[in-house]
Amino acid sequence: MTTVGSAIQMTRFHWIIAALVLMGCKEPGGNEMTESVDPRSKILAAIGEINDFSLPRPLVSLETFFEGNNDYGSIGYNFYPDQPSPSEFYDLFKQIREFAEVSDVLVQVQQHEDPEAWPSTDTIWVITGASTAEVTEWLGERFQPDEFIEGIPDGVQGVETPPGCRALGIWYD
Repeated sequence: MTTVGSAIQMTRFHWIIAALVLMGCKEPGGNEMTESVDPRSKILAAIGEINDFSLPRPLVSLETFFEGNNDYGSIGYNFYPDQPSPSEFYDLFKQIREFAEVSDVLVQVQQHEDPEAWPSTDTIWVITGASTAEVTEWLGERFQPDEFIEGIPDGVQGVETPPGCRALGIWYD
């Protein structure tokens, strides 16, 4: 076969591959594209049988609880008169998670009463070596909790705490 013939055959090959990719087939050596799971389905899968109170309350990541969450009833619903939005809570706790003294920040999902609403929480867990006074400062005046909880109690999913850290619950009534 001549060099021109090889070039034409290679061009045809590339056109066929391009057509297959555009039609949604697998790219050679690649994977099929998958649809991403919507945020609500993601949290519902993560929390399981949340209304079975014989099971421990699940802990989920900030991303799982807050991404896609626009339900003001899901957190801080007793803040009056200026209730923060779920995205404001998310922004604050993402910043807190970035502090050197913080290992992680997790959301304790408490219940899911309304099947059409987002599941709700009343407690955010900060895994940290910082003092309660430091965490109080990080929260600022607007996000002060009703109470701090030292250590994860029975009835809540366990979490590993690195040496020098503890689980500090930030509880909003």
